[in-house]
Amino acid sequence: MNYYKAVFILIFLSGYLQTSIAQSELDKEYDIKIDTSEYYEAEEFYFSRQREVGLDFTPLISKLIPFNLTETEQQLVGLRYKRYRRTHAFRMSLGASLKSTSDQFDNFFFFSIGYEKRKSVARKWSYTTGIEFVVFFEESPTFRDENFTGLSKLYGFEYNISDQIFVATEASLSFLFGDDGNRLTLNVPQSIFLFVRF
Repeated sequence: MNYYKAVFILIFLSGYLQTSIAQSELDKEYDIKIDTSEYYEAEEFYFSRQREVGLDFTPLISKLIPFNLTETEQQLVGLRYKRYRRTHAFRMSLGASLKSTSDQFDNFFFFSIGYEKRKSVARKWSYTTGIEFVVFFEESPTFRDENFTGLSKLYGFEYNISDQIFVATEASLSFLFGDDGNRLTLNVPQSIFLFVRF
């Protein structure tokens, strides 16, 4: 009788051990699936790890529009550079107008540096948002010179002509500190930039 009990206990323990091993294997496979899903979530985009350089394309576009008789004003930013990681980028913008003050033109210098995040919203369209630190100097022959520093919150849209070429425009909400006090300004989109990605 004791012999049958021992056999029964051994069979029970063997079955329990096999069930535990099988459950452990299932847990490992589940963990692997979780890690795999995280890998796919971290998949690179076509713009990831890329550099982007853009120029203000607005003056040329205005020349191409038929019967456009209005003069296009020079915008603050003429050159923009971005360096992306996965979906976040370091960005830098530069603009300047250096002419003789005797010609009744304003001279200015604009520089900004900041951070940007991109999100694809359609097959060809992307949305960007970010923040940047701004420095602006202006010398005027008719008005008092102005100097500003501050922060800008950015909102932009992009249309991808291809994986390497796209056009973009953006608006910004800026809080600036100046010689004549502080100001809060909303800058609507006024420029179209043509970018090359490499």
